[in-house]
Amino acid sequence: MANNENKERNSQSTEKVFLILEHLMNNRLPVRLQDVSDELKIPQPTLLRYFNTLVRENYVYQDEDTKRYAMTWKICRFSHLLRSSMGIRSIVGPYLNRLSSKLNLSSCVVILNGYESIYVDLVETTGGMPNTLLRIGKQAPLHSTGSGKIMLSTFSEHEFDKYVNGKGLIKLTENTITDKDRLKKELNDIRIRRYAQDKEECEPCLRCISVPVYDYTNGIAAAISVFGHVSQISDDYMTGEVLQELFQVSREVSHKFGCDKEVWEDFKM
Repeated sequence: MANNENKERNSQSTEKVFLILEHLMNNRLPVRLQDVSDELKIPQPTLLRYFNTLVRENYVYQDEDTKRYAMTWKICRFSHLLRSSMGIRSIVGPYLNRLSSKLNLSSCVVILNGYESIYVDLVETTGGMPNTLLRIGKQAPLHSTGSGKIMLSTFSEHEFDKYVNGKGLIKLTENTITDKDRLKKELNDIRIRRYAQDKEECEPCLRCISVPVYDYTNGIAAAISVFGHVSQISDDYMTGEVLQELFQVSREVSHKFGCDKEVWEDFKM
């Protein structure tokens, strides 16, 4: 019984540390002990002990003149270590294997690189298309790929106009969207439904379905896609099993990227 009580107290203490750090991060200016105590409902003597520990470990500093508390930059070390040792490929790679294995489709993860999308990892099935454009490090236009449209959906109207005026809506196949208003309408639909398609718009006979991946800013950091010959992906297969698997992977990867769960709570397929 005593061990369980100690574990519970330790768990509550850990939760309080994170609450305090998040509160400090959400405030642009140093804060008073009393204000933090009132907002977090933590007694001042208890809160002071936490602050003293955080100051001693150099995650928090206390202004000598105002006696207010604020975060140091030491916490940024975690971000640096994560980015260097756990890049996108190391996190997403197992999920691409899972998607390709379950759906018998090729899969990839894409990030935005200027006004083009770049493929940072790819799993091709043995039955996939042999001469596909998608290769690790390869770039592709945003307007003609599912993942590219996911990225375009994050653009403001000014950024979208700048993209169209600068890059143009190049026609790659008979199905490529080259009309600005039509593309704008599709991007609005993508923001609502949270997935994008490429219906032979980048390459003939290739169909692709893409979903966003959210990071710790709750913004779109990448797109995960599955693709294959049009004969492999019927409309029923896409709206059923394919999207179900893609959305589940998106949730799990977004969680590992630090996205708040509330981002997906209001989502309905």
